[in-house]
Amino acid sequence: MADRKVRIVVVGAGAAGLSATCRLLEAGFSDVIILEASDRMGGRINTVKFGKGEDHIVELGANWIHGPTAENSTFTVANEHDLLRPYKILDRFSANFIKENGEEIDRSLVSKALQIYRKLDAEVFNKERRGSSPNQNLYEKAVPAFQAELDTIPEGERKDVSRALQAMLNYSRFHNGDELEKISASGLADYIELPGGDLRIPLGYMSVLKKIAKDFPASTIRYNCEVLEIRWQERSRLPIRLVCRDGIYTADHVIITCSLGYLKKHKDRLFNPELPAHKKRAIDTVGFGRVDKIFLQYKEPFMDPGFVGIIFAWDDTAEVTCSTWYKRIFGIDAVDNNPNVLVAWLAGDGAEHMETLSEEEIEKVCTDLLRKFLPGRTVPKPERVLVTRWCSNPYTLGSYSYPGMEYRHGDMLVMAEPLCHQDVPRVLFAGEATHDRFFSCTHGARSSGIREADRLIEWYSKRKAQARL
Repeated sequence: MADRKVRIVVVGAGAAGLSATCRLLEAGFSDVIILEASDRMGGRINTVKFGKGEDHIVELGANWIHGPTAENSTFTVANEHDLLRPYKILDRFSANFIKENGEEIDRSLVSKALQIYRKLDAEVFNKERRGSSPNQNLYEKAVPAFQAELDTIPEGERKDVSRALQAMLNYSRFHNGDELEKISASGLADYIELPGGDLRIPLGYMSVLKKIAKDFPASTIRYNCEVLEIRWQERSRLPIRLVCRDGIYTADHVIITCSLGYLKKHKDRLFNPELPAHKKRAIDTVGFGRVDKIFLQYKEPFMDPGFVGIIFAWDDTAEVTCSTWYKRIFGIDAVDNNPNVLVAWLAGDGAEHMETLSEEEIEKVCTDLLRKFLPGRTVPKPERVLVTRWCSNPYTLGSYSYPGMEYRHGDMLVMAEPLCHQDVPRVLFAGEATHDRFFSCTHGARSSGIREADRLIEWYSKRKAQARL
């Protein structure tokens, strides 16, 4: 099927780029390389060793397979290679909800809050209601709906149910990627949540990517090779020229898989000629999130066996400042098979401010929080702290995508449109932010890479079929 003279350059060695490359190599395209700006493959997937044991790992980026079904392209490859045993499905709200005074919220009241939260969740993701009302951000949609439901709760229970809902708003912030005021409620209706829950990968997410890339020729991935400019000559069949610090690479086709955050910052200087206005607009309207994690390693576990985590039920999470950034922490979880390590999740303004702090400052805040929310327990200082800084990473500039307030249905498909000369797809686009149903997810990234590889495979198949006529 492949034309051996064809050279294809993939920009980015994350899930999308690796998946596109794998598909092209399997189809017989032999001249395929990946230009990766950093010194490793994986992109926003990054499994690292952290903990007491040599085999103890943590996920700095993507954490779970969302929806272990046949429609999930990440699940299928992980399942095929038996990377998922023992199976463990995440139960996000199974941890205790703890108030600021250290008291646990009664589980029956947490259940009432969950019913309210899930009712709103169903309303937001109801496809039939897309566009039936003026666009609202998630916060505008959630707070009045929550208040209306709270008014039906007995007065003696109302405050604790409200606190549990505040915690769920923090969950929604990191689950959807940012401050709720930035996220379009109607735009989220484009997302499809696959059934089956969230599944962990015992050997780490990188084990999946290693399987995808296992048959790559040794020189396929060129590391420390940031692309500074793509000269794609829209009115010419001349080769595309990719300008890097170490030289110029040429290609017949380029598949761009860099993060949306990188595209947002560099779109004007990266493409020559510049991108069409409608594609620039789509890049601007799709939001790019701010989510981080804080890992704390202790000399010895200090929580009881079976501890899964605690959820911070703040009195109020409406706004955070530089001095209250920690109120964007949803909670602190145990890390599977890593008993000496805890992890805190946070998003939005709090995550971005946290990235400006030293690890010592972050450790002190986390220790103070644990002592505040667990007053009856002796909480030691951690031995080590590991902090993600996705917002300030120059090659990611954020975490994952979401529909922003100027988003219009179909904008992610606009981002996915290739730049063509006549009917030839010259510059193609992949990455989770280009998937209109699975944006923000690793399976969206992988599927988008396969989509763009298939676009080229099908184009050459048609060309060869026409040549035989």
